[in-house]
Amino acid sequence: MADIFTEVDEAVRQDKAKALWKRYGWLFGLVAIVVVGGTAAYTIYKEWQISSARSETGAILTALSAAETAPVDAADALMAFSDDAAEGRAAVARTLASGLYSTGDDGDAAQATAIELASDGAPGALGPLSRIQAALAAVDSREPAEVEAMLAPLADDQVWAPQVSEVRALLALRAGDTATAASIYASLADNPAAPPALRTRADQLQRTLAQ
Repeated sequence: MADIFTEVDEAVRQDKAKALWKRYGWLFGLVAIVVVGGTAAYTIYKEWQISSARSETGAILTALSAAETAPVDAADALMAFSDDAAEGRAAVARTLASGLYSTGDDGDAAQATAIELASDGAPGALGPLSRIQAALAAVDSREPAEVEAMLAPLADDQVWAPQVSEVRALLALRAGDTATAASIYASLADNPAAPPALRTRADQLQRTLAQ
């Protein structure tokens, strides 16, 4: 009987961790564009700032305003916008759309959007980011080896190592290995090289898994 309660407790903790990711994970795309180093990412962000009065940038902001209550609708709007937008802003919109599809439980659309973006050769830091988003979207639907293959091109890229570790923590959760997941999250929470938002999220998740 004790084993049954242990299994139920493990499942509850895994569900809480996944719920936290779904609530805050879509912010990852936007935060990474701003926080992660690299001239290309910085250039895209500055271009977006400078053109803030333009109608096409207004379309991005309008779509994001609906993200909290209707993430899939917001993602659809961003994808429609990206069809005719300039390359940099189109890539930003599609990156955000992939995260929003994931938040809205449309894993197929999230995965397809991220893979398409990676295949098209997204500029600068958005290329690695799209690979990570594709892997995140695939965690629940593909074999771990396939997810790892998506991450393989980033094996020697220390800039993205924290995000790769986060994907592996989710793979561990899927496998029911909460101990490994908690260990990864603990390391991320204490990693000064990780973006602040990722460290905060990892700390929340490790605390959830420790309950």
